[in-house]
Amino acid sequence: MSDGPITETVQMDEEHNVDSSIQTEAQVRSESDKYNSGTMQKQLIHEEHNTAYNHPIIVQRLKAGTARDLADEPKVDKTPALILFSGGSLDRDIKFLPQWKGGIFCSTSHALTLMRYGIEPTHIVALDPFCTWDEIKGVDWSKTRTKLITQPGVWPTLIENWPNDMLLFRQNIGRQDSFYATTQKHMFTERTGFRNDPKFDLLIRTEITMLACTPPAQMFAADKLGYGNIFLVGADLGFVDNKDRFTNWTVKKEGRTIEPNGNYAPIELEPEWEANEHPFDKDEKKDDGTPVYNDLIVSNSGMLTSGYLLYYKKNVVSGWRLSKQQTWITSKEGILAREMPYVSMSKVIKTQGDMAPYPENWIIKTSERYLASVGAFVIWHEEGPGLNFVECKDPEIDLHNYMVNARRQFVCPVCQLAMGAPDETDHAGEKCPRCKQGDFKRANEIDIDKNMKRIRGYLGWAREKQAEMAAEK
Repeated sequence: MSDGPITETVQMDEEHNVDSSIQTEAQVRSESDKYNSGTMQKQLIHEEHNTAYNHPIIVQRLKAGTARDLADEPKVDKTPALILFSGGSLDRDIKFLPQWKGGIFCSTSHALTLMRYGIEPTHIVALDPFCTWDEIKGVDWSKTRTKLITQPGVWPTLIENWPNDMLLFRQNIGRQDSFYATTQKHMFTERTGFRNDPKFDLLIRTEITMLACTPPAQMFAADKLGYGNIFLVGADLGFVDNKDRFTNWTVKKEGRTIEPNGNYAPIELEPEWEANEHPFDKDEKKDDGTPVYNDLIVSNSGMLTSGYLLYYKKNVVSGWRLSKQQTWITSKEGILAREMPYVSMSKVIKTQGDMAPYPENWIIKTSERYLASVGAFVIWHEEGPGLNFVECKDPEIDLHNYMVNARRQFVCPVCQLAMGAPDETDHAGEKCPRCKQGDFKRANEIDIDKNMKRIRGYLGWAREKQAEMAAEK
C-alpha cells in the first residue's frame, strides 16, 4: 500500500518548460457556478428533449425487466473495480487490463478501445446527453455481459439500440426545483388511483450527485453496487506523455459473417480498427492563429494542465470526500499525484486490487485540505444533510455568514413547511402554524466555531505547502 500521496515534484521535459507567466495551481480558483451555468445552458434543453423521446422505451423496458433502478441490481461483495479516465497514461496501463478480474467502469468514449484490446467492461456509464450509440457501435454488445448505467436524458440512439440490461438513475444537482427533481422525476412514476386519490410510485428512485464529469458518477455507481477498493486508471487530468488524451480506437469496418457456398461453416470476420491519436503541443494554434491551449497551468505535481481539467480535479476530490471510498490512482505523473495515494498498475494486477486500507479520517483530512487550498470548503452538520460544499474567496467572512444564515432555516418535520428567520432567534420547538402538529426544528445543525477552527487549520497547512512548493521550483 502507498502510505499517502506522492510528494515529489515531477520534472517536465524540455519541450514543455513554461515561463513564469503561466499560473500555478495555487494561484487558480475555478468557479463552479460559472462552469455549471455554462454546462446547463448548453445541455439542459437536450436532456429535456432526450428524456421525452426515451420515456416510452425506458418504461417499456422497466416493465419487461431489461431495465431497472440501479438500487435493484444485486450487489457484489466488495469486489475491487477500475474507474477509467481519459489521460494519456491509459495507453500504458491498458495492456494490463486483460488480466484484471474485477469490475471495470468506463464511459462511452472508452468502450470500443477496451473491446479492441479484448477487454469486456462490466459497466458503461453514460452521463452526458450527447452520449450516443455511434460512440460504441461496431461490436456486438449482445455477446457481452456489459451493462449500461445511464440516466433518462442521454441521446435516444443509445437507449434505442442498447441490447443488454440497463441500470437507471436520476441526476441530483442539489436543487429541488431542477428539471431532474421535478418534471423528469414525475415522468418516471407508476400512477394508480384517480383525481381525488392518486398515487405515484417512483420507477427510478436512485439519485447520483453530479460533480461536473463522469468519473465521480462512476465512483458513486460502483459504491452503490457494492464494489470495494477503487483504482483510477488514466487519471492524469493533465498532459502526460505529450498526449492530450488517450489513444482511442474506433471501428473502421464492422465485423461480419460470411456464409460460404456448400457445406462450409460460416466465417466470422473481425472488425477493422482505427487508432485515433491525440498529441499535445502547447504551442499549437487554431486556423485563426489563436492558441488551442489558452489556459495552461502548472499543477501542484509539476505537470501542465488546464483550467477545465483543474475543475475536474476539484470535483474528483469532492467525490472522494463524499464517498470516502478506498481509492488509489495509477498515474504517478498526473495532477492528483500530491493528493491521492498511488499504486502501479502492475501491482494492482498482481494483487487483483487486494490492498491494505487506509484510515477514513485520512481521506477526510487529505481531501478537505486540498479543497480548502483551492477555495472550496466542506461544512459539517451536527445533524441533518451531513455536508455542504461551499466556494468563496474570503472564508473568514463568507463562510461565517453562510453558516449563520443556514442556522436561521427551520422546517416542520410533519408538513415540511420551511421558514427563514430574520435574526438569531431560535424557533426550534415552536408549533407549525400550517399543520398545527409538528414542532419546528433547525434545517441545519451547524457548529460554527468547530467548522471554522478546522478550516483555519487547513488554510494554514495550505500556506505552508505552497511555500514549500515555491521553494522547490
